[in-house]
Amino acid sequence: MLLCAELRPFWWRTEEAEPLLAADEIQRWPVGTRQALTGLGLLREAGLAAEVTCYSCGRAHGAAVFYPNEEVHGRSRPHIVCPEDGLIEVEFDDMRQWLVDRHTLAAALNANLDLAGMTEPVVPDRIWALGRRQMAGRFREFFLVCGANCRDAQVLGSGLKRILDATSAVVFVPDALPRGEGWKQPGITVLRLSQVAHVEGGALRVDTAFVEDILHKDGPRRTLPASAAFPTPQSTAWEEIRLLVGDLSLKVEVRGIRREFDFQQLGFANKRSGGLIPNAKWEFLLLLARFGGVLPFDDARLTDSQRSNLKNYVKNTRDWMQAFFGLERDDPLPANKELRRYECRVQIAPAEGVRFPTPPGANWSNVSVREARQGSIMISVDAVRVKGATHYDAAGRRLTEAAVDVGSVAKEYDLTFLGLMENRRPTAVCKRLLEVLRKSGRITASEDDAAMLELSRFLCSLMQIDEAPFRFTYGPSLWSAQFDAVSFAQQ
Repeated sequence: MLLCAELRPFWWRTEEAEPLLAADEIQRWPVGTRQALTGLGLLREAGLAAEVTCYSCGRAHGAAVFYPNEEVHGRSRPHIVCPEDGLIEVEFDDMRQWLVDRHTLAAALNANLDLAGMTEPVVPDRIWALGRRQMAGRFREFFLVCGANCRDAQVLGSGLKRILDATSAVVFVPDALPRGEGWKQPGITVLRLSQVAHVEGGALRVDTAFVEDILHKDGPRRTLPASAAFPTPQSTAWEEIRLLVGDLSLKVEVRGIRREFDFQQLGFANKRSGGLIPNAKWEFLLLLARFGGVLPFDDARLTDSQRSNLKNYVKNTRDWMQAFFGLERDDPLPANKELRRYECRVQIAPAEGVRFPTPPGANWSNVSVREARQGSIMISVDAVRVKGATHYDAAGRRLTEAAVDVGSVAKEYDLTFLGLMENRRPTAVCKRLLEVLRKSGRITASEDDAAMLELSRFLCSLMQIDEAPFRFTYGPSLWSAQFDAVSFAQQ
């Protein structure tokens, strides 16, 4: 028997536009789950993966599979290249993949609920009309909808119209409640399979008694409450989490798993306004994103309310992160008492773009940009502030000296998080940045080189420094970085 909780990882993937599961993901499932789902036909094996996750270097990253000397010996043993550990042989078992068979899932729901009529695809591989039956005092039509919140959700438009035309529609979704006003119509009830379905006796079974209880009274659309939790993979570190905070929504990515939530789903609704606008805790999360994750205790940009209640705001944010990601073993937002600031370990940025928490008074001579490893850069800033210090000698004479207060900030960013990768390939600006780092900050290019000009604008916006990050020399057409540029490839 597989309970609802044991099936949650399966339902999460069933929501994806392409519901494909890799071998390392399935290995983290409870024992026997894959075999049970394969036996029901809900999972079927797909072809071998062209890319696998490398765990050799201690930091999980994707790596393309290839076959050395394939043109001479044919396909023998698959390998990948790790930037730190070099050539690594891959087991074929680690390349196995499984695909969720959503058509079989629709048929299983039809059979278990004893619905009249045949299962009918409404939108290929996304929406099915499952059939109809009498339940809770009236005839109802049942549907299965997958991926209602995916980026291509617009393809479901014709299916939504079919549902709206149905009699007392009951919509099953794998796990995510559909967003958008189109789904919030009277007469539609949305239920999550992750809360009402389990596997028992060699079949998928729905808790019909619970469903009937939900449907018992006709009225406005009722749904099972959303659980504000992210499917965080095991052994995830806070540094692997990326958050993009918008005015009303939050985009989350962890090890390739992407989700988007609105403030209401996450419990940040202002109840005094009827839940239509975010509350002060959401505004603080957005502020933390705009500060680049580094928040001084007494920053002038804090409001009086935020400054006087800073510890409470930080505690609420810390508690929410730990509960949302299920990572309660350590602190995602520790206080650096020596430098008097909170330093968020999560990669967090506002939706309009990443901003580095550059200390006041810093310029490019204080900045260091380093290609730390493949796919990421480390940025650090040493900001030196000089202020007057006064003391008195034995005769009571006033003496003034210069006191130096040094505060440094360092953060590592994925190139994808910085918006420098498209479809896992570096953009023209990204290529220029890596070239700058790998050539110690000096490259040859024309004065009007489009990629260099765009890179300059990008760095100024990222670092919030108005000065030009490069100096151009005529004659040799040389661009020289005004910051320290380093690459691991040089070491």
